Amino acid sequence: MAPARISADLASHRSCNYRGFRLIQQENLSWVVRMEGQHDCCSFTTPPSSLADVKALIDWRLDRAA
Repeated sequence: MAPARISADLASHRSCNYRGFRLIQQENLSWVVRMEGQHDCCSFTTPPSSLADVKALIDWRLDRAA
């Protein structure tokens, strides 16, 4: 994929930062969750869900890790 195409694709998806993670919504309403500054390490994909559900999942995982 050409760099311009990648930028256009990312711009069309909703994304935000939350507690050190980058959340990127996909076309099928699932989310790719990555640690900020990391691309493959510690990333995962959620099933289609709301932003609030993804944030709750991150909170739950962080609480379990503590």
